[in-house]
Amino acid sequence: MSNERNRMMDPNDPVNRYLPAGEEPVHNPYGASRQIADASGKLSEQLQSLEGEKISLMKRLNMVLAELEKATHEKSDVALKLREQERHAEELRQKLGEVQSLKSVVNKNL
Repeated sequence: MSNERNRMMDPNDPVNRYLPAGEEPVHNPYGASRQIADASGKLSEQLQSLEGEKISLMKRLNMVLAELEKATHEKSDVALKLREQERHAEELRQKLGEVQSLKSVVNKNL
């Protein structure tokens, strides 16, 4: 086990996870600022992508709402025409009843 530990502490080991006693990791401020800039750039790209998707969804929603409004107007027009047809049919029934009454009176008189 100590052999494995020595291998992990070997400075030439590319997967050196442990630093020898007394050594500290090197702090590279340029690498950190580059990582921050890269992360910031990726975040900006993702935000722009989400903004584009949001705009696309808003346009689609507006189109669907316009179609709904059009369908609602068409429905009210059809309902109005149906009510007119019902009134016309009722008038025809009343006239037919009057004709039946006149026909029965004429038949009695003949």
